[in-house]
Amino acid sequence: MKAFTNLALALGAILTLPQATTSLPTSPDTNTTLLLQARDDDVPSHPTAEAGNPFLPGFYTDPDIAVYDGVYWVFVAPSPVSERCFQHYFDAYASLDMVNWVKYDKVLERATFHQDGAYHWATCALRSPTPVSRDGKYYLYFAAGDPEHDLAGGLGVGVADRPEGPYVDAVGGALLGLGSVDIRGVALSDPSVLIDDADGQAYLYYGRRAPSAEGTKVMMVKLNPDMVSLGAFYGEERSEAGDPFMFKEIKVPKYGDALTVFKREGAYYMMWSEGNPDGDDYKVSYGMATKPAGPFKWFGFGTVLEGDGGIATGTGNAGVVNVPGTDVWYIVYNRRQLGIYISWNSCKSGGGTPWEYCRKGVDAYLKRVAYERMEFTEGGRIKKITMRVHDNFDDSNYEGWAEYTSGDYWVLGGQLHGRQGIAALNTKLYDVVADVDVVLTATEVEQGNAGLVVRMRPHTGMNEEWQRQFTGDDGPDDYEGTYGGISTEGGGKVVVGVASKGFWFPLEEASLPIELGKSYHLRLTARQGDVKLFVDDMVVPRVARGCSNEDSPGGKPMQPNCEYIQSGGGGGHVKWKNDDADHVGYTGVRVYKAAASFDNFRVARYDQSCATNGNQDGCL
Repeated sequence: MKAFTNLALALGAILTLPQATTSLPTSPDTNTTLLLQARDDDVPSHPTAEAGNPFLPGFYTDPDIAVYDGVYWVFVAPSPVSERCFQHYFDAYASLDMVNWVKYDKVLERATFHQDGAYHWATCALRSPTPVSRDGKYYLYFAAGDPEHDLAGGLGVGVADRPEGPYVDAVGGALLGLGSVDIRGVALSDPSVLIDDADGQAYLYYGRRAPSAEGTKVMMVKLNPDMVSLGAFYGEERSEAGDPFMFKEIKVPKYGDALTVFKREGAYYMMWSEGNPDGDDYKVSYGMATKPAGPFKWFGFGTVLEGDGGIATGTGNAGVVNVPGTDVWYIVYNRRQLGIYISWNSCKSGGGTPWEYCRKGVDAYLKRVAYERMEFTEGGRIKKITMRVHDNFDDSNYEGWAEYTSGDYWVLGGQLHGRQGIAALNTKLYDVVADVDVVLTATEVEQGNAGLVVRMRPHTGMNEEWQRQFTGDDGPDDYEGTYGGISTEGGGKVVVGVASKGFWFPLEEASLPIELGKSYHLRLTARQGDVKLFVDDMVVPRVARGCSNEDSPGGKPMQPNCEYIQSGGGGGHVKWKNDDADHVGYTGVRVYKAAASFDNFRVARYDQSCATNGNQDGCL
């Protein structure tokens, strides 16, 4: 948690602030006014969404981002429950610090553009909102229709007097259309707009994947200063009739969809997504050029962001923003969750979650929105981005978390508070490092404790169809996983153990003075069969336990939760019993017969390459 909160949420309140104050317009969705207390040099500078990814509530796709007068605006389309004709509007979220976000509901609606009568063009879904501002007006470009199914559509543009809209039809029809492709056969989809700071010329780019990679191309047109009519490339090549060309074709290697074009230090960047938008291989790549029309060179290692099977997949549809006056950049993108974020209780009868979601676990069409810091090399190339998992709870929620084993958790004052059970994020990590600041505030019994849990899965059984299902048990040990925590028992101690099939197996403990009301920084690492718990000192573990060859038959007795695996030729090795794909799992916090608060939660894949002298700080 930060030393002070930059943002205050107030209902109609007027605050007297000692420094410069900025406010967002009242949200029609929440009737909330957002006030900012900030120094002139106080700009967002986060390595990731420090208050947690996904940073927006609910399911959204196609995010894009802009900054207007110091306010960051993210425009999104609802993530469809089916693949066609679901998205009839765009929502917007605004923030002054990229931590606390206010929702503006349905800033642009299809009904505004799809009028009764013979001229129908916005007949299906609205996609790819693209914000830009000029001369005091705010524009939102978008694609309509369904080019994959030859439904009428095109590219449209809405205009508004305020960033939050409402956006109305700026041209009385499609800016480019009517149809699923333009006269060059390029899909009227996925627009991106660049206003070149060199001469003020605005460009509109569009297009998406063709049936064959050889036909993959992007089209570029000029926008006139009014931003709602098309210009031409005068003084350049002309048609056979002598007319100036309105279209320029840009061939982009590896291009798929989801264009974003931006400029940095004189270089032009075109970012796109490739792979299956609903698959695990969806990723973000880019090319660079010295002119807005390219050619955009792809370096062969131009992947910016790709999925991580332990965190999220389906990473794509990226938007980019620069913090004004700095070289701080962020990439906003959508990703596919590893499983529906639902509580164990919700999957029981009457819990409110459809049973088919509990069984299926994830819908390929359901996306969520995240952001990461984007950095550059000295030569201007974009560094590969690693998705990070942080949550300092400064946004007053724990979006993406779920509660298990009768968990009772809430967020207050920039901290996560719990009285019992587990709160966990849906990761799928086995070799893992997790950090948190924890304060024990009260204990029911002497052995009450709180700490971190990794490799966690709800205790499951099998139904008559031999499918995994929730058992309905909600005892404190009704989970599979590894736990490390602190207790005030006997003056204080640290403990590491595992839960399996409803039973608790303590592995190791050590004395350490622990006081109620005092904050302790915990780190739990699990790498293959080795588990270590660090408290305050991140170099020397307080307790450690693992499987090693000396524990094999013929050596020392087997440690709990270890087993010897025989291999051909009489050899073998010892491993953790849960060392298989079914037991990689969630990461979170746990409270047992106590009350505790948590802050600055972080988790990452355990990686020796980012460790320094055994310290995993660099991985987090």
